[in-house]
Amino acid sequence: MTIYCPRCKSELNLPSDVAGRSGECPSCGHVFVLPAAPADPPARNSAPAVRPLEPAGEPPCPCSRLIVCGPALAGALLLIVSFFTPWWSACLEYFPAKGADEMLRAAGELGRLERTLWRGNDEFYKDVFGRRRLLNLRDVVSKMGANQPVEWSARAWGWNLGRGIAVFVLGWAALGAMAATRLLGRSRAHRACGAAVAAGAGLAASVLALTVWFSTPGKNVSGWYVEFAQGIGVGTVLALAGGALLAAACGYAAVRNVLLIRALSPR
Repeated sequence: MTIYCPRCKSELNLPSDVAGRSGECPSCGHVFVLPAAPADPPARNSAPAVRPLEPAGEPPCPCSRLIVCGPALAGALLLIVSFFTPWWSACLEYFPAKGADEMLRAAGELGRLERTLWRGNDEFYKDVFGRRRLLNLRDVVSKMGANQPVEWSARAWGWNLGRGIAVFVLGWAALGAMAATRLLGRSRAHRACGAAVAAGAGLAASVLALTVWFSTPGKNVSGWYVEFAQGIGVGTVLALAGGALLAAACGYAAVRNVLLIRALSPR
């Protein structure tokens, strides 16, 4: 039978057994209920039967779009927010020494701690503390006397780490891809490409967050007079969660659109 799309008026040649089902126009993507008509012999270049998408007489359900749009938008926003949160946290506590000899030993211990941190995490140490800052702290400790404890803490924010900046850019790239797909992507091919770009951005952000996680020394460094506590900040967790949400939701959307394109394409 021959029917016409209500939206774009494209002519569709379909088998008669699909009458009363919901189908999608391959030209504009409009979903509508196929009307009943007298059976026509199938044309030589007729399109294959359209798979039913919704029960007859009911509008298409927006659940699939909600499943994709909600987590994808949340994931992209988490990537952007993680840029303004600490990715690393560290605290140095200097215990009081009893006398000049112990102060010298403590200063030497702080120097060994400095070398240990440099070997344990080169990027974090150079970026957040810097050799000059830790050396200045050692000078301050030595001038304060033998009976005064010192506590010092620092955090590495997203804009101080190369990975944090990259995740921030990936979050905006994912938002741009989703917005462009929403505004300009009228065909399933465009939607599949936009979802694939956003999914790739989420996957890359997850990998960057995991590399920050794995690059931590993994345990506190301590001695007789110095203890250096370190750990992952909330920014790393936000980036990892946002990247996983974005990759899962947009990856699902990309695969779903590709499968629908293959199912609805002429054979």
